[in-house]
Amino acid sequence: MKSRIILTLFLSIFFYPFLFAQNNINKDSLEFYSLISKAWNIKENTKQAFAITKKAKKLALKKPDSLWVAQAYYYEAIFNFYAGEYKKTLQKCDTSKMWYPNTNFYGKASIHNLKGLVYTNTDNYIDAINEYQYSLDFAKHTNNLHAISNPNHNIGILYQNLKQFTEAKKYFIKALEIRKKIKDSAFIYQSYLSVGGVYNLLKVKDSARFYLNKIINKGNKHADLRTKAFAYNNIGLVYKQDNKHYKAIEEYKTAVDLHFKLENYLGLAETYKNLAESNQHIKKYKASNSFAKKAILYARKVNTREEMVDSYEIIAENYTFLNKKDSALYYYNKFIIQKDSLIDESKAKKLAELQIKYDFKEKETQLLQSRTEKAETELQLSKTRGWIFVLIGGLLITIILFFAINQRNKRKTQEKITKEKEKGYKAIIDAQEEERSKIARELHDGVVQQIGSIILKSRNLFNKKEFKENKAAKKLIESLENSNQDLRNISHQMMPRALKEIGIIPALKDLLENSLSYSDIKFHLEHFNIESRLPEKIEVTIYRITQELINNIIKHSKANEVIVQLFRNNSNIILIVEDNGVGFSSKESKKGIGLLNISSRLNMVNGNVNFEPSPKSGTLVTVKIPL
Repeated sequence: MKSRIILTLFLSIFFYPFLFAQNNINKDSLEFYSLISKAWNIKENTKQAFAITKKAKKLALKKPDSLWVAQAYYYEAIFNFYAGEYKKTLQKCDTSKMWYPNTNFYGKASIHNLKGLVYTNTDNYIDAINEYQYSLDFAKHTNNLHAISNPNHNIGILYQNLKQFTEAKKYFIKALEIRKKIKDSAFIYQSYLSVGGVYNLLKVKDSARFYLNKIINKGNKHADLRTKAFAYNNIGLVYKQDNKHYKAIEEYKTAVDLHFKLENYLGLAETYKNLAESNQHIKKYKASNSFAKKAILYARKVNTREEMVDSYEIIAENYTFLNKKDSALYYYNKFIIQKDSLIDESKAKKLAELQIKYDFKEKETQLLQSRTEKAETELQLSKTRGWIFVLIGGLLITIILFFAINQRNKRKTQEKITKEKEKGYKAIIDAQEEERSKIARELHDGVVQQIGSIILKSRNLFNKKEFKENKAAKKLIESLENSNQDLRNISHQMMPRALKEIGIIPALKDLLENSLSYSDIKFHLEHFNIESRLPEKIEVTIYRITQELINNIIKHSKANEVIVQLFRNNSNIILIVEDNGVGFSSKESKKGIGLLNISSRLNMVNGNVNFEPSPKSGTLVTVKIPL
């Protein structure tokens, strides 16, 4: 059985110095950052923390402030991480990075550090080390030592997981030295935990005690409860190595009390297993069984199989010592089942490597015997083999070149097909817009004017003929006027004059009023940093996408409120359309013609679109178009 040294993973989160330095302090910024701070202070309760962060995100999107939005998504990613929702963590990290300004290196360093933690926890060490390296690269562009210390510490955790304890110690100590420079007490004590833990794994017990005792010192008010709980557990492991099990049990029990306060099930599973092990050593088998069963209970809650395996083995051994063979056999079978499930790909790979080495040595022995018996024949065969290898090598090179050229040609052909498709989409969209514009002009300048003229002539004629009060005459005039108005509306939808003559903001206002004024849907149009006209192609794209989304909201959403936001962010135009309706299934929507039209239009301007649930339980659509 083995006992793990428990570590805390570190995130790049530093509240007031970092956050308030980003913006001028005002009423809105105080509200936003107080919400983020409140969420962080209750991070152990991930559901509540996530709900508070959603309120902060809603405030950020209404502002809109790209830095606030980026930070809100980042903190959502953090709470997803604490909840073990790693896929959502990576998605929120990518969204956060999209909103961060290009020059915000600190924010990007934090994002890559968090992604590295996800990959570390999922044993994807290659991607983890890449993300930590990205984090360090961005951190070097800042003057913030926190951003440099955290990836170094997390690389140490990665090396510890790989059993390379000397390398792990090097990175832990490097992170500790940086944290001492910036005098960050909380993070210094968390580094003491990691350094003490790795010294214990290296069997350097005096150094392990030195660093761990710094954390649990009675005068220490800086280390948080989580760090202290893990420190007491790790000191217990040091005592266990010295066979001082009674002292180890005292430390474990203190750790359990703290883990209960924090509701830290992983810590409880590990510490109860350690209590079971030490009680077994002092022959308190019943107490040992009690602790081991508690370890299994909490291990199941967090799905950590290693503690279950060790605990089942302890119980089986205890029942053997108590001469209860049936119970011992029962728990031994459970131990075997759990242990078998721990065999992973790395172990299988090692077995395969050993088998290959064995086969190679066996063949080498046979070849040596053959050479001894037939030296001359083997010499001739070796020459023949040399030519065969040359020929085979030449053939392999030819095949590789053939496939490389073939693949390159395929890529070029695919690129040509893609470009032709894009040209086709562009031609279709351009033709549609030109035809709409033409029909709109024909309707407005032709039919609409003619009907208007007929209405005027009819009124004059009816006045002369004294049909002014005639009901049939009135009905005829009203019918003509309604038809004329319908034609005007159709003409306006085909190509609004406001879009051509004034610009996108008046055109959007006109679109919302015409589409929603006669419905029960309230609407708000907000715009920011749009002082001048945008390129015509972008204005038409924004208008058509908004038109498509509004039509979908009217037909399908059952919403009673719509918010449309348009603003410039660095060198991008951002369009946000949010409703409080019933939402939608993205899998079903991908089959719809409307979404295909939106995607086709955005392809023409190198834009992208993101659909996600709205904080109002409806749909939030974000469109990003580079200028």
